[in-house]
Amino acid sequence: MDGFLSQHHLPDFLENSSIQHEIREMSQKLTELRSSHLFYCFVRFLVDEERTTTVSKELMIRSNDVATQQVFASIRPSRVVKYLNTLTFSPVSFTRPPLLTTNGYGSAGLNATWVGQTRKAGLHRFACTYHKKKFEMFFEIRTTYRTVKMENFEVFEIPFRFGPSQEAFGSLLILRPHFIGHLPYANRQLTAEALSKMLDELYQSTWIHNGKMLIPQFSTSSCHDLWKNLMRHGVQPDLGQSHKAPPMASLWHWASLSVGSDGIRGDVVGEKGKNKKNKKEGEKTQRDLMQTFHNGLAPEGLLEKHKAYSARIDSPFTYLVMVQGIPIFTGSYFGSPPPKSQEIFVNAPERIRRRRTAIVQKRKGKETRKQKLLRKIRKSEEREKEKDRKRAKKSRNSKRSASPTTSEATTSAATTTTTTTSSSKSSPLSPLSPKVSDIPKPVEQVEEKKEEKSKSSGWRRLANRIFKRKH
Repeated sequence: MDGFLSQHHLPDFLENSSIQHEIREMSQKLTELRSSHLFYCFVRFLVDEERTTTVSKELMIRSNDVATQQVFASIRPSRVVKYLNTLTFSPVSFTRPPLLTTNGYGSAGLNATWVGQTRKAGLHRFACTYHKKKFEMFFEIRTTYRTVKMENFEVFEIPFRFGPSQEAFGSLLILRPHFIGHLPYANRQLTAEALSKMLDELYQSTWIHNGKMLIPQFSTSSCHDLWKNLMRHGVQPDLGQSHKAPPMASLWHWASLSVGSDGIRGDVVGEKGKNKKNKKEGEKTQRDLMQTFHNGLAPEGLLEKHKAYSARIDSPFTYLVMVQGIPIFTGSYFGSPPPKSQEIFVNAPERIRRRRTAIVQKRKGKETRKQKLLRKIRKSEEREKEKDRKRAKKSRNSKRSASPTTSEATTSAATTTTTTTSSSKSSPLSPLSPKVSDIPKPVEQVEEKKEEKSKSSGWRRLANRIFKRKH
């Protein structure tokens, strides 16, 4: 049989047309964004140059068409590392593959800068688990961001750019669970459908401008043999190949990533390729972290003013690095160094987990007894004043209606006064007319004023009596 795979042994994703179309679009976008020292991604199956190793033409044509790049290549095992270094801008730390084997390799790299202003924020507290906290290096970023609350996560999207073109953009997604210690359990429920639903809601939300966020600085590098995971899911070790072709040895995927105030860097080098200066700096920061973990925060930090942030990412979270909506890197961060697996799975207490996440509204300030009583007194005084206004208005209206009758009475009274004055002048023994001030006021008006004063001052007397008894 002259072929690596036959027609009926092709993978499912190569037979499904909708999946083929989706993969083709994604790979075409990524290949157009390639630029030296800024972004790369590739998938290669390196086959030994021996004549016994053969690959069917149909599989090669179909895979190159779907991935829009050369997938299969024949190369000697001694040149594998040099060949992989030509595809990346970071050195590859792989051992030489064994002879007469087929090995798969896949990786991606990114060097990007944030959209906005950043600065180093120094040491801040980070809750690694529910019962363990320590101090780590953080940085501040002032940028536009989007956020949305899901069932298990609170999602934040922070944009970045790479390369000169406007299409070279992406975003860092931070998925933080609602409770500390719930991240491992929430990650298990994060399926592809839940992730697509989350992204749809996030893209529909509006951008929040000039937001200030506090994010931890971290770096990670991983190297996994995905072939073992595929075998656990029932994939045969020979991919349906004939007895003449050698078996599949490995499917390596490696990634290096660092997130800091400078941006996102995908060229983190292993221990062998590090400079002495960088190595010393790394040891120094770890030493500082250990000191702060045991001794606590310096006393000078207690005098600093508290800074308000739109979001403080100070607990474990899951991150996704997206380039034009395509996930490139994904992982979870529990601190550096991470705690033990037994401590990671310590969940929050049940009383906290059952508590529903509600929107916190501004609380009303509680009134004291004295404030409540004074408020009642003010209300009563306002009512009395309103009654006085109504009475005054009523009296004015009544006076206006009675003005024509009173004018006639005044004319008759004037004639009588003239006669009386003339008679008084003629008779010297007549008594003197009384003064205006001596004329007594009506009794009804005096009683009304007394009642008003008693009503307005009644509440005040009652309040004073109550407070004299209690205090």
